[in-house]
Amino acid sequence: MPSTATVVELTDEERGVLHKRVRATTTPARDVLRARIVLLAAQGKRNDQIAPQLGVSASVVSRWRVRFARQGMAGLQDVPRSRLLPGR
Repeated sequence: MPSTATVVELTDEERGVLHKRVRATTTPARDVLRARIVLLAAQGKRNDQIAPQLGVSASVVSRWRVRFARQGMAGLQDVPRSRLLPGR
């Protein structure tokens, strides 16, 4: 039995911003993907329905769904990664 997915609810403003990202030709592909995931999640689709539609794994869908639910639009941004120093 699949686990319950995190519920995603959007304000009208968030929905508008996400639709703009999807339609803009200059939006980086990673941002378009994240926007599409959140929009589909807000429609009530499950991770296992969204994943094949967008060509990603269900764990990728889950990651962005949860981050958006917890942090809103800010959760869709990249987080800084640590860098390995040369010679280590």
